[in-house]
Amino acid sequence: MPSVSLILTINKRTTEVSKAVADSFRLPGNAVDEAVIVLDRPTPEARKGACEAWAEASCAVKIVEIDGPPGWICPANAWNAAYEAATSDLLYQISSEVVQDAGNVDKARALCADGNTVVFGACENSEKVPLVVGAAPGFLAGQ
Repeated sequence: MPSVSLILTINKRTTEVSKAVADSFRLPGNAVDEAVIVLDRPTPEARKGACEAWAEASCAVKIVEIDGPPGWICPANAWNAAYEAATSDLLYQISSEVVQDAGNVDKARALCADGNTVVFGACENSEKVPLVVGAAPGFLAGQ
């Protein structure tokens, strides 16, 4: 099976959001080999929440920080830092507020087994929680 690096960037997320996302990668079928968390000029709360949320991950965690005063400028530097830090065969790239359904990583890993595939996730907004929940790999883009 190919190895998988989760990559995400965080600028201004609450502690609760970071915890919900990190917890979703503890669900069955969502194991990754490493998590690359890029702190993109984060607020102090976002930095603290992200570090606490990923502290007990069952995979290797790399925290990369984009220096500068808090405030989002553009995502390019943060995503480039994530791509540079990731070491796995596959990248599982998500927005930092997307809570995963159980089995998502295994589904994506299987869909990408040929190494020439991009999988786009589908997600639904929850009315009960101010997060994006119910994400599931499902759309296959060509080789």
